[in-house]
Amino acid sequence: MQENGIAKSKVVSFTSDGATVMTGCRTGLAERVKADCPYALAFHCATHKLQLACADLFENDPDLVAFDELLSRIYNYFGNSSQRKARYAELFEEYGAKALAVLQPHK
Repeated sequence: MQENGIAKSKVVSFTSDGATVMTGCRTGLAERVKADCPYALAFHCATHKLQLACADLFENDPDLVAFDELLSRIYNYFGNSSQRKARYAELFEEYGAKALAVLQPHK
């Protein structure tokens, strides 16, 4: 915090992915932050919790597993070829639309 000019008195919260290294009760980063900023609250990132819940949901439903595999194949098809990425953008341009990024499915 010192290197980045963050005043300890201004730190009110800490958010992480919930990993033990971040939230451990003795040596986790959240505890280290609280040692310097006693009023800081620690949170598990809501978006990451949602991602974990969706991952659990996907692994228990065969249709969702198939859908997830399809999304991964689409990402790999475009993500592994600069020519395919360029053609993807051209297709959107032909229809007068802005090409959206093909995002990697998060596992």
